[in-house]
Amino acid sequence: MSEKRSRFDEELDVLRTTRDELRVQLHLGAAEVKEKWDQVEHAWENIDLELDKLRNAAEDAAEDIGSAARRLVDEIREGYKHLKEHV
Repeated sequence: MSEKRSRFDEELDVLRTTRDELRVQLHLGAAEVKEKWDQVEHAWENIDLELDKLRNAAEDAAEDIGSAARRLVDEIREGYKHLKEHV
């Protein structure tokens, strides 16, 4: 019986060692995942800020283009009006 018990204890020791190794690996893996998450989150924050800047610049540009187009339409309208008066 003691031989069976000894073999059983050895198997339990192997399982304990494996369990401990896995616990360490999981902890290290979790740290790696956390580090990667932090990197990706930092990139997300950067792109979010950059997109806000681009949206604001695009809105400003759209307003400038709209103003320029209105001035051009007014200029053409005045030109046609002037031509119409002389025809």
